[in-house]
Amino acid sequence: MLDEDGGVRLADQVAKELDILGVIPELVAHWLGEQPVRWVAELLVATSGSSTDVAERALSALGRPMTVDELTEWISAGRPGQGAGGLWPLLSSDDRFVRVSADAFELAEWGSTAFEEFPSLFSAAEDAASWAMLAVEVDAALLSGGSGVVPEPLIHQLGMRVGEHRTFATRYGPVTLSYDVNGPTRSRLRHVALAAGAEIGDQILVGFHCDSGDAHVERVPGKPSAR
Repeated sequence: MLDEDGGVRLADQVAKELDILGVIPELVAHWLGEQPVRWVAELLVATSGSSTDVAERALSALGRPMTVDELTEWISAGRPGQGAGGLWPLLSSDDRFVRVSADAFELAEWGSTAFEEFPSLFSAAEDAASWAMLAVEVDAALLSGGSGVVPEPLIHQLGMRVGEHRTFATRYGPVTLSYDVNGPTRSRLRHVALAAGAEIGDQILVGFHCDSGDAHVERVPGKPSAR
């Protein structure tokens, strides 16, 4: 019953069907409280089924983009092991969803343009969606060999979980991403910046391939005033 109509149903309609089945009105709320559903205004949203099915229902019921963390909170009630890092690649590879900002998805049927963090990078690549992008400003700290933090959405896109480390091969040497309880970090990029001919004020763009373990590097020259 609750999974009908795509798993998003009017609560009043469900109550009427329960009445037909002989459930007295006083017990309807109690019965619904024991079912895998969530309320959104006058709607009942089924939370059974796959993670992506529940994400689709949540977006349909709310009618707006949702961040990966919001969707994870929706899904994790019935799946204690489900984290944002596991949901990100599922959404990215499912044609029902489109990424519309750095950390938000909506339903593809709504017709929004997909978010492109760095539209000029890998524009000719057929598998552009498989690349997780990182932009790093070249400054004195980077050139002195310091490591740095990275955005958590990037780690989620790569499917990394807390406690994991991944090393990617670039033409200028390896780059390692780590995800621990203090947050995600990157290894030093001094060797990459120097090999790419970068200077203070430039930007290094690193594209991490989600599956292969390869990474692509491009230098974006800074404005003359930044030198």
